[in-house]
Amino acid sequence: MVEGLLKRQHRIHLIRPHQHKQDAPQQIELFEETLVTGMPIPGYPELKSGLPAKNRLLRLWHEQRPRVIARVIGHV
Repeated sequence: MVEGLLKRQHRIHLIRPHQHKQDAPQQIELFEETLVTGMPIPGYPELKSGLPAKNRLLRLWHEQRPRVIARVIGHV
């Protein structure tokens, strides 16, 4: 989904959980990531699910209001 939107020159701000300690957010043209705290998914210790980050999201969205918000479940 992200690749398709970037090909169409849409600006993307992806919010996702840290997957490991060395995980760093990417920032390239038209694409920015924000990493939030996550917890391991039972049965899949290598994957993490994001924890609520309401205050952080409100701050981000106050600085730059999104046009569309989509929730993607699964591997991106």
